[in-house]
Amino acid sequence: DATNSPLNLPTRARIDVVVTEAPLRTTVIEMVRRYTIQRENGMIALPTDFLTRLKSHVLSDSFLRPKVKEILQIAAYIRGRVESGDGGALRVGLPFDQREVLEQNREYLLASLNLEDVRINICDPYAADAATGMERGHKERRRNIKKQRNDPSCGKPTIVLDSCQT
Repeated sequence: DATNSPLNLPTRARIDVVVTEAPLRTTVIEMVRRYTIQRENGMIALPTDFLTRLKSHVLSDSFLRPKVKEILQIAAYIRGRVESGDGGALRVGLPFDQREVLEQNREYLLASLNLEDVRINICDPYAADAATGMERGHKERRRNIKKQRNDPSCGKPTIVLDSCQT
């Protein structure tokens, strides 16, 4: 009977943390920086025709042209953050160590999720493989994209819960 069977509640967790920004995002941030305007109040801004100018630049580059849609989406997101006054919009990476923050909060995670163990997994799917020039794990991530709803990215770790039968 399903109502009388014990629940297999998770007892362990793995937190996947990515410490490196995606290379395309880093490239877009570097391109956006070229268009920034320093205001008198110290804030940065972007010209009103920023996306049009960026699109023109991307379309003129044979390497970037196939990625124009993704580049413009990232740039539009960054523009929104810049317009809202987010000082970190043009920063690559995070201003803190994600692993350190999670380690400092390990006991809280264990208690609040009622777990026996939490493992922090630092992964770097964007590290270049010197032999192939491909991103490490690129093929695996593409294969598993349908299986995973939440792929970790820099600043957005994912947690995988597991119940251990003892």
